[in-house]
Amino acid sequence: MKYNYFDNLPAIKLPKQATTLNQKVWHYIPETVPEKLFIGKIWKTCGASDVTRLETVLPKGTVEIVFNFSDGISFRKFGEKTSSPLPSVFVNGLNFSPVHVSLPKGQHYFGLQLHPCALPSLFDLTLEECNNQILGKEVICKSLNHLTEQLSETHNFLMQVNLVLNWLDKKLSECYLDMDIYRRILSLHLNQNIIHLSVRKLGEDYSLSERHLRRLCRHFLGLSPEKLILYKKYLAALKCLHQSGQKLTAVGLECGFYDQSHFIRTFRLFTGMTPGNYIVKKGIIPGHIFEIPH
Repeated sequence: MKYNYFDNLPAIKLPKQATTLNQKVWHYIPETVPEKLFIGKIWKTCGASDVTRLETVLPKGTVEIVFNFSDGISFRKFGEKTSSPLPSVFVNGLNFSPVHVSLPKGQHYFGLQLHPCALPSLFDLTLEECNNQILGKEVICKSLNHLTEQLSETHNFLMQVNLVLNWLDKKLSECYLDMDIYRRILSLHLNQNIIHLSVRKLGEDYSLSERHLRRLCRHFLGLSPEKLILYKKYLAALKCLHQSGQKLTAVGLECGFYDQSHFIRTFRLFTGMTPGNYIVKKGIIPGHIFEIPH
């Protein structure tokens, strides 16, 4: 079993001098079937800082089950004034607006990054019910209670990964899944060229009528085909802004936007900020902004 462990990551510099976040991060990416059809990544992170911080998490196109082994963490949705305690275990569907997280001086998370279409396939719900939501484990599946206990009993990452893979095997044995449809939707989700396609061409490429395409996108991805394409354009732009150093006009064109105005308007729709604002504030983790509250 192969995995990546990053111990000596560069410290994340925060706005005050001599303030840093030191992290240890583990990543495991499944390479075999059926695991890789459902899980994009299994990860673990432990961090420590000399001050409490505010983390803004922008929409990243991921669906996650997160085991929160930290104390004193609260979150607030974009546009809301009050915060809520972050559950010890939660499922977060696709986000279409930022989430603000108040972090203590130490954090410890373990998480499963699922392909979005995996969530409605493994659990008795639709992705629309989970999008823009942080749902406690009691809403999703009782089997997460036992998995939480098992994960808390060991700090060895490879042992924790094996626990998750065993849990997944059991879940798959309990559910019926049309793998032909599932593989088509997964392929659609992973298709990076989707940002340059129309809804009609998307249906043709996957041998689906427009009506069938709309139904499957709603159920498995929680979006209409039009919003899915727009969301994918935003995600492609977020990645480019973080990595490429290209000019904004070039990023917009590369990611399928009609013009600069369309690009800025869409980016603001999902993040509440302009692309230029993000470039100024971004840290080393794509889609994450760390600040010290006043």
